[in-house]
Amino acid sequence: MTLDFESDQFLKLLTDALRAGPGSPQWHQAMLRLQAAPEAAGGADEYRMLCDARAHLESGKEYRSVRAGPNFTRSVMDAIAAQGIPGPRRFSTPKLIAVIAAILLLGTLAMVTYLLVANGVHSSVQTEAIDALSAKLLGNAITSLTLDQPPANDWKVLGKLPLDFSKGMRPKPAAVKSRDVIAGGLLWQTPLAPDTPFEVEATLKVNRSTDDLVPEIAISDSDDFSDENATASHELVWILQSNQAKVVLPSGRLGAQSSLAKGSHDPLTIRLRIDQQNAIVVMDSKRIWAGASGLAIDKPRYIALRLLRRGNEKQDLLSFQSVRVLTGQ
Repeated sequence: MTLDFESDQFLKLLTDALRAGPGSPQWHQAMLRLQAAPEAAGGADEYRMLCDARAHLESGKEYRSVRAGPNFTRSVMDAIAAQGIPGPRRFSTPKLIAVIAAILLLGTLAMVTYLLVANGVHSSVQTEAIDALSAKLLGNAITSLTLDQPPANDWKVLGKLPLDFSKGMRPKPAAVKSRDVIAGGLLWQTPLAPDTPFEVEATLKVNRSTDDLVPEIAISDSDDFSDENATASHELVWILQSNQAKVVLPSGRLGAQSSLAKGSHDPLTIRLRIDQQNAIVVMDSKRIWAGASGLAIDKPRYIALRLLRRGNEKQDLLSFQSVRVLTGQ
């Protein structure tokens, strides 16, 4: 397959990937497309491949960049000078050093705070909020779907991947050309209010986890799911790829990664519990991540199941068996 860099669909996918960043669903789909090309450099890392693709794109497309203007430095210095002590000597060396030291200290504190949050270390307030979310009784199933037959009308089929519902949701055989990447799934068409705590519980039968068939569970604060790749522009996603379960935040940052237990053929149960600000992800009764969801606190929540498939791998690698959404009301 030769990459068509002039394809509007591919340009959009690659642009979305570059904006979302490493670990995002868009990044994953773009990398699968790039790696599938016969001209792709053997062993090239993702950074190099995306840089090459970006350079190719920039040769024919105009992208806006954010950089300091020619008068930026002058404006900053003028603003500092305006607050100085009147007199012939506006800047004293000790005060200038003190200002620089204060800026560096604030920057260091901000970076430490970010790293602590990124690594799952929460403040006492957030810890209490997560504990409260974990303790909520969410036993009322407002939708429940067994995926051994076509879905009900309140579930919409997404994407270009033809799906088979005879033995769980899985791809239809011979539906994809060799090495092409295609996605499909289901979207529950009933949005939930942002202040309504809820839990998405899905069961997944996994015979083998590979790079060629990747299941995803997505919670989005936007209903702009693409007809092409079944993804939304801002979503929290659980992903299983090559025996590694991942949680990807709406920013594109990897929130967590956990290995799938080997040798077990029991259905895998995944639970995503969400409230207005926080989320908890549990896999087979083991919490793999908890923290700020990154979703907008004032926008409705949309729930989707997805499958990403590359090539003509056997359809029975894995399949979604069921899904239900629970609230406390």
